[in-house]
Amino acid sequence: MRALSRARTFLLLAALSSAACVEDRLVVEINTVVHGDGSCARHVVYQLERTSGDGAEPAPELSADQDPLRLLHRYPTGDAWTVQHEVKARSHMVTLDARFPSANDIGWDYWRAANSKAAPARNHFSFAMADDDANARYEYSETFIDPASPLQGLRLFSQLLGQKEDLLARQISEQLEGVPLRQKDVVKALHETVTVPFAAEVSRLASGPVFGPREKADLASILDRFEPLSQALAERLVALAAGIAAERAKKAIDAAFEADGDSLVAELEAAGLPFPSLNSEAHAIHFRVTLVMPAPIVRANTCAQGDTATWEFDGDDLYGRGFEMWAVAASR
Repeated sequence: MRALSRARTFLLLAALSSAACVEDRLVVEINTVVHGDGSCARHVVYQLERTSGDGAEPAPELSADQDPLRLLHRYPTGDAWTVQHEVKARSHMVTLDARFPSANDIGWDYWRAANSKAAPARNHFSFAMADDDANARYEYSETFIDPASPLQGLRLFSQLLGQKEDLLARQISEQLEGVPLRQKDVVKALHETVTVPFAAEVSRLASGPVFGPREKADLASILDRFEPLSQALAERLVALAAGIAAERAKKAIDAAFEADGDSLVAELEAAGLPFPSLNSEAHAIHFRVTLVMPAPIVRANTCAQGDTATWEFDGDDLYGRGFEMWAVAASR
């Protein structure tokens, strides 16, 4: 599986080749102002820009059937919200404004799903306040979570490989026409040298509760480990059929896996899960969040100055337990 180990995306080669020189970058600017009575104002700007990756030629225009802000996102409705769209040839800006009695009433204003079957990435709010004559205390929390993690895609990818052992073994045998190999022996060899070891790797990586730096590094390299597994399968086939060249066995294995790539991609997409590599779309989303509280911020999980706290994070920070922002403000 030379193509898989080299690029880690053998299932997406066709899609990537057509979009290699186009970059869609989405910046989400969020500003929340909490007032002394607990009410809040919310201002959100989605800014999508399409550029040419190499800069040599102008990027193609952002058509409606390619625009993530039209296809993947939903926006809140209701009397409280004002939603405005500004669409240009290579950009799309969506502006949301609203006021609420409490941040808890916002519900959500970020919602992105890869397709109708995918669990959406979205935000959640939790706010409380206590006000008495001596002190006013405000606690604010907002969490962004994307359940369609590449780790979940990796888990399904591993399961699909197990389900397709018979098909893959048959395709390998077809590539090795004339070689005296029994189908059940090829299935067994595939199971023991590829499917089971890879499933063990996936279980180790995907069983953790977080998607942190270690998981990102492991995910970026786990498909590279297909190469030694496929080599082990080739060696097993050589042992089963004396006289077959190792290079021929390896080519047959690579061809069988690549031939089934389209169906694997389709099944992952049908489940609403990304291909098991770091999602380039997630990398292309950046969040800048500003929170202004009605009193000095005394604790927060970010840098805060006076009554203002700020956070910056990317789309792949939403995986696992998500990205949480919290701050506590007190008048005394």
